[in-house]
Amino acid sequence: MVSMVRFNIGWMTHYRGDKRSDRIINGGKYVVQHETGGEVENFLPRSGRYRGYVQLPGSTLKLEHIGGSPDAPFVDGTTVVFSATRPGGGGYVVGWYRNARVWREYQPQHPHGFITEAKVEESRLLAVDDRVLVVPRGRSGSFVLGQSNVRYLHEANARPFVRDLRQYIQRDGNPRPAPRRGRRQPDAALRKRIETVAVQHVVKHYEKLGFMCCSVEQDNVGWDLVCVREGLELLVEVKGCSGDAQVELTPNEYAAMTSRRHRDRYRLAVVSTVPISQSSSTTSVMTRGATSTNAWQGCAKGWVYGSGFTPTRRSHTRANPFPSTAACELPLGT
Repeated sequence: MVSMVRFNIGWMTHYRGDKRSDRIINGGKYVVQHETGGEVENFLPRSGRYRGYVQLPGSTLKLEHIGGSPDAPFVDGTTVVFSATRPGGGGYVVGWYRNARVWREYQPQHPHGFITEAKVEESRLLAVDDRVLVVPRGRSGSFVLGQSNVRYLHEANARPFVRDLRQYIQRDGNPRPAPRRGRRQPDAALRKRIETVAVQHVVKHYEKLGFMCCSVEQDNVGWDLVCVREGLELLVEVKGCSGDAQVELTPNEYAAMTSRRHRDRYRLAVVSTVPISQSSSTTSVMTRGATSTNAWQGCAKGWVYGSGFTPTRRSHTRANPFPSTAACELPLGT
C-alpha cells in the first residue's frame, strides 16, 4: 500500500507566491515574525512540477517511516498530504501530491529549500470551499495529528482517518453525495419566475458539491440560502437576471456581505440569461481571452463572488464589482 505523510503548513488560497491578495496565516512563529513562509509556493508550477516545503521538527525527515532505507536520500511513490488551520480555526486537508518524491534533507533549489516534489497532473490543491476534511485532534484515546508539522500516517490508531483520507483522495476531493431531502420552494406568489429559477440553479450547483441547502429567503437575514457541508457553512445570496448580470444589493445584504462576522462565509451567486420559458437553447460563456459555447440546462450562466472563493479557468472577463473579492463562474445545470 502507498505510504502517506502529512505536512502541516500555513493557510493560503493559492500557494502560488506571497501576494497582497493571498497572505499566509496560521503558519507558526516564523510566519508571524516574517509574514511569509517556505510553503507560499507549494503549488506554483515549475517545469511541470510542484516543489513543497514544510518546517521540519528537526534537521531531517525519518524516511524509514515511509518505506525508505536508513541511508536513502529520498523515497519515491509517497502520497504527501498538506493540512492547514482555517482563519476561523480547525485543521483541514488543503491538498496533496501523489507519487511524490520525499527527500530526507532540504534541497537547495528553492528560496527556503524544498522537501518534496511531484508532477502537477498528479497533485491537487483544493478550493477554499472544498476544504472540508477535518484533521482529527484533541480526542483522548484516538488518533490525533497534534502539534508536529510532520506526521507519518502508519500508526495503527491512524487507520480510520487514513481510510477516509485515501477515499477522499480517490474521489479527487469530491465529497460523498449529500442525502436527498425535500427543500422549501420559494412562494410563487411573492417570487418572480426568474428568481425561482435562479435559486433552483444555485441549490442544484451546491448540492452537486455535497452541500445541504436550506432556504432562509423569508427571514430577511441578508442571504437566501444556508449551505452546509461537513462543518463548512456558506451564506449564499442569489441574484437572477434575464439578460446580462446587473444586480443590486439591499443595505441589509451589503451589510451582511461586508461584516467581519459573515464576510468569509458570504457568497453572492449571480445567475444571468435565465429564460422565462423552459425551452432548450445555447448560452455563450465568457472566458479569459475567448468566448466558448456551452449548452447549459435552463440556458443560464452564473458567477459566485466571495472573499474566500477560488477562481476557476473559466472566470468571467467582466470587472469584479467587489474589488476585495474573487469571482468564480458556476457551471450551472450541468
